[in-house]
Amino acid sequence: MGFLYVPQQLFKDFTQPGSDRFSLLLKMLAGFKLDPHIINMAGSRHICISSPNKSSREPINVLIAHYDCVPGSPGANDNAAAVFQLVHSALGLKKDRKYGWH
Repeated sequence: MGFLYVPQQLFKDFTQPGSDRFSLLLKMLAGFKLDPHIINMAGSRHICISSPNKSSREPINVLIAHYDCVPGSPGANDNAAAVFQLVHSALGLKKDRKYGWH
């Protein structure tokens, strides 16, 4: 499938401490036409994208990563790489018309 092109400014904004990652991620997913929806559970907001499910017997595969950032957390910007890798995977699954994933 190649590389996921993410505008440099969007990635920079996403990785800035204190950024509104929720809004930035929603904007990016909508821009890629991945139809994001918001799920509210126990006072927390979650973003979900999914494929159409061709049959009720088809297994569902869930791809998940946390997008929020905890001040002072260690690592490569607190999971930003995993978030962008999942977006890349979702685009590939959509392009290849794979079904049964969220």
